Amino acid sequence: MPQTIVIIGITSLICAFIGYFVARGKNRSGDVWGFACFIFPPLLIVLFFLPKNTEVKPAAELSEKDIRRIREDLWD
Repeated sequence: MPQTIVIIGITSLICAFIGYFVARGKNRSGDVWGFACFIFPPLLIVLFFLPKNTEVKPAAELSEKDIRRIREDLWD
């Protein structure tokens, strides 16, 4: 019984890490997907089939370089 709990725990942690990095690569919220994959590891399969998000990132996730480029584009 304890071995089963350890295996489920390790599997959940691995799925959370993979889900986080795959979601960030697809321009999605890594925190949310990492947590979701930790709670329900089969969601990782769903994440692999989702297309890359093409929407603009929120300002909090943009780098200073991106913000400067956007400002220049707006004022030109």
